[in-house]
Amino acid sequence: MLDDVKSMNELRDKIRVLKEEKVRDKNALDVLTMRNTEVEEVVKKTFNIIEGLKNENGKLTETFFESLDRRYGKLRVSDVKLGESTMPLMSEDPSNCGNTEVEPNLGASFAVKDEKDVSGHELENDTWEPVSLQRDEDTHYSVDTGTCQSRKKGNKEGAVGAL
Repeated sequence: MLDDVKSMNELRDKIRVLKEEKVRDKNALDVLTMRNTEVEEVVKKTFNIIEGLKNENGKLTETFFESLDRRYGKLRVSDVKLGESTMPLMSEDPSNCGNTEVEPNLGASFAVKDEKDVSGHELENDTWEPVSLQRDEDTHYSVDTGTCQSRKKGNKEGAVGAL
């Protein structure tokens, strides 16, 4: 009987130890459950923030493309107008020998920088010698014109690019 009491006490000790371990494990499990709940809340908040950022990014992208469309739409219109205004110049008959006199397009305007009075200068070169252009302060190089003669020497009407 003594052995039975002794084994009974050992079993009670083991049960007490197991209950203590169970309580510790339960406490650890409760802590893990709370941490898991906190992590799930953080994940939900993060997903909400990501969704908000995606929506904002979509709105900003749409606004950006609308701005680009307006900006380059104006550029396309200007390009078409410029193409229409230069079309007569580009379609001139080459047998015209450079005569590009056309009616000016009043719709197109060009900015002119530093207009100079050239009324006192002779615009025609009667000697058919190369004419050296005067160097301007803004110009870094000078250009000599060719002889501008047609195949028939001295034919001013057939000259191409005469000044």
